[in-house]
Amino acid sequence: MDTEKCRVFLKVLEVGSLTGAAEMLGYTVSGVSRLVASMEKEAGTPLLIRNRDGVKATAECGMLLQSIREMAYWGERFEHRVRSIHGIETGLVVAGSSYDAYYPWLTRLISGFSALHPGIEMRILEGTSSELSEKVDNHEGDFCICSERKGHHRFVPLVEDELVAIVPRSNPASEWKEFPIFQFEKEPFIDIYPGKETDNSRTFEKYHIQPNVCYSTMDRFAGYSMAEAGLGVCMENRLIARRHGSEVAVLSLKPRQTVRIGVVYPEKDVISPAAEAFVRYALEETERPEL
Repeated sequence: MDTEKCRVFLKVLEVGSLTGAAEMLGYTVSGVSRLVASMEKEAGTPLLIRNRDGVKATAECGMLLQSIREMAYWGERFEHRVRSIHGIETGLVVAGSSYDAYYPWLTRLISGFSALHPGIEMRILEGTSSELSEKVDNHEGDFCICSERKGHHRFVPLVEDELVAIVPRSNPASEWKEFPIFQFEKEPFIDIYPGKETDNSRTFEKYHIQPNVCYSTMDRFAGYSMAEAGLGVCMENRLIARRHGSEVAVLSLKPRQTVRIGVVYPEKDVISPAAEAFVRYALEETERPEL
C-alpha cells in the first residue's frame, strides 16, 4: 500500500472531513476521495462511515489503524533519510507538555533548535500525560513532558512531584497538616479532566477510592477557581498548585503521593532523524527548568 495514501487517509480521520483534508494537503476533494476508495479496495472493506457531519472510522478501520499509522510513519522517515543523504535537512518534530509550567523551557528549546535547524518544522501538542505518552507510542509525538507511563518509549526524569489537595480556606480541613486521601470520598470533589486517565484517576484507582464528584471541568485553572470559591476540594500536582494564591490551602496527602515527571521520546529504532536531533539538543542543554 502506498504510504502517501496512508498519510492522506490519516489526515481525513484527523479532521473528520474529505474536504478539510484536501484543503490542508493541497489535494482536490475528488483526489482525496479516489485515494480513500483505493485504500478501501485494497483492504476489501469500507474504512469510513460517511454522513452529513463528515466521516469517521469503521470498526474494521479501527483494527487496521495502527498498521496505517506505521506505514505512514516509516514512509515519512524514508523520505527524510533520502533528503539527509543529499544534504537537505527537513523533517517534523512534534513536542508537547501536559504541564504548562514547562512551556517556557519547551518554547526556549524550540527557539534555539529552530535557529540551528530552520528546515525542520516544529509543532506543539497538548494533552494529559497518558494521552501524550500514547501519542509518542503511536508515532504522533516526538518529545513530550509528562508524568511517567509505561509504553514503547524512553523516559528521562526531570523531577519527582507531589500530588496535593487544594482546599478552600472556608473549609475547616484547610487547617489540617495533611489531607487524608480517603477524605475525597466525603468532601465535595472537583474532578479535573473527567473520564480521562490522569495522575488523579490513577491514584484513586490505586486506593479503590470513589471521590464525591460534585463538579467537573476540563480546565485546571477553572478547577482552582471553583475551589477558591468554596465549591469543593480538588487534587493537583504541587508544581501547579504553588502558582495559586493564598485563597486556598495546599495540603500534602496522607499517605503522601508522588509522580515522576520527565521527557518521553521514541525508542532508538523508531525515532526520526529530526526528532533524534531535537532530543539530543534538549537533553544536552545545561539550563534545565527550575520549578
